[in-house]
Amino acid sequence: MTAVLVSVIIPTYNYGRFIGEAINSVCKQEIEDLEIIVVDDLSTDNTMQVLASIGDARVKVVSMRERAGGPGPVRNEGLNLARGQFITFLDADDRWCPHKLEHQLAIMESEPDIGAVFTNFLRFNDDGVFPQSWFEFMPELLSTPSVPTGSGIGRRIVGDPFTQFIAMSQFPTFVQTLMFRTCIVKDLRFPADKRMSDDLDFCMRAYQRGGVAYIPEPLVEVRRHGDNLSWDLKKLERDVAETLFALEDRIALDNPEHRSALRRRIGKAWIDTGRLSISEGSPGAAICCLLKGLCYPGSRLQALKNLAAFPYLWLWRD
Repeated sequence: MTAVLVSVIIPTYNYGRFIGEAINSVCKQEIEDLEIIVVDDLSTDNTMQVLASIGDARVKVVSMRERAGGPGPVRNEGLNLARGQFITFLDADDRWCPHKLEHQLAIMESEPDIGAVFTNFLRFNDDGVFPQSWFEFMPELLSTPSVPTGSGIGRRIVGDPFTQFIAMSQFPTFVQTLMFRTCIVKDLRFPADKRMSDDLDFCMRAYQRGGVAYIPEPLVEVRRHGDNLSWDLKKLERDVAETLFALEDRIALDNPEHRSALRRRIGKAWIDTGRLSISEGSPGAAICCLLKGLCYPGSRLQALKNLAAFPYLWLWRD
């Protein structure tokens, strides 16, 4: 197969009303040497008609053999077909801003050991673009030690990115903002059993394998609409916690610092899940989660405090 510079993987299911705009935002990028792999999860709307009307030869459309029911396996199919030196993802209801790929490639070319570059993003809906960017909700990221990249665009994380990122309450794992060096992710795949947080699993494993940089400029726009999976915040919080729990078995933990950092974060997740169970009126599940938190370093004292305060937390639950 002839290689290309950038592979863009777009999973879609019944997003015919959005996908043309998403693909158009890719076609308008300054980078010509790319392939756009659209993987359809057996849509029942007008998605295939919209895709058939797109005249750009760089767009390749494939269909899943059977309905996957989530973005993970659909993205994996795109990864199996990708020929690019760099891998990127875009959700079918989102869009890229001008210079997104150009700026990320400039960083990759100036920093050979950088494995991943993500950008800031804005949210938007039918009424317009929201004023606050993602980074404004991530003070932990902006306070993480970093230096300017060699290209003069963006900043490079100082130290080990996995250890830095796994400790954060908001993870920098929005996959539609990321560019990966293919050699970093060629053997990675998204878990098939996660609907909301499969990108957390994929990105954190990738962050073990190379340096990471970010671009403070919002170069992606993430659409908000009624079908977004992340509207149910409690379900999302629980899904993220379950992904963290599973990471301990899925991730390569030969690095003692990575193991220690992940276990500290898992302990915190058990405590957070316990408090969530209290708010949901599940005392047995809450106590079970808090007891599990006792097994992880760095969270034992907090778990004990929550167990001791359990009668009060239960009484004053929302």
